[in-house]
Amino acid sequence: MSHMSAIGFPAHTADDFGRLQLQTAQQGRPIATADGYYIHWEVGQGVELWAQADRDRHLIWLNPHFAGGASVRMAITSRVPRPDTPLEGAFYGWMNPEDDNLEGGDYPLVFDAPDAALHHALELPVVRRVQLAAFANRLDAFADEGAYLAAQEGSLPYAPQSFIPTGLFVPEEQLPPAAAVFTGTVLATTERTNAATGQRFLWARVATLGAEVDVVADPDVVIGQLVAGGVISGSFWLSGRILEE
Repeated sequence: MSHMSAIGFPAHTADDFGRLQLQTAQQGRPIATADGYYIHWEVGQGVELWAQADRDRHLIWLNPHFAGGASVRMAITSRVPRPDTPLEGAFYGWMNPEDDNLEGGDYPLVFDAPDAALHHALELPVVRRVQLAAFANRLDAFADEGAYLAAQEGSLPYAPQSFIPTGLFVPEEQLPPAAAVFTGTVLATTERTNAATGQRFLWARVATLGAEVDVVADPDVVIGQLVAGGVISGSFWLSGRILEE
């Protein structure tokens, strides 16, 4: 499944993405930057697409995002370049930093930002809240903590709330992807419909280690049933937007 399908866009080929870029350019709101333009399309139900265009307004890229209500406190300490376009970018930081130490916290992670170029002037390190959305690559759902632990018998289980920033486990010469494996408790969940395509997707607000995040998933990658009070475990791509103070 592509990250697009996690929010109800069945986009798997270059032609699919090209059509979505054009639709975003027609429906979205342009935002000028020094390096070109973002075109922000708020589809509804939290679904967002961020197209990119160069200074001549030629479309060059497209990113999905999900705008949920969960946010996390982070010490953002550095930028992670993305070589695809000058409007691409990611950030590295620490979750729940101590007030007197911005180079530490619960754990570090990297998140991709669909609007990274809007934060070129942001002086780092800085503590900000980040609206973090986790797009499921794979997701296992359990009715409760007992069912989760029972399914782990015979292996070394992760705690019911755990977070591993797997994107950081790469050789030094590689740029870290915005990837994580985590488990968490489902606080709320619904099935939603993408207003532009009519496609279903799943949403959950999840309490993981030290944070609450919005999780979105294509139903085809989910094993089990998402229920409030249940536990999920899976691998995710992380998309985040830095919130204003």
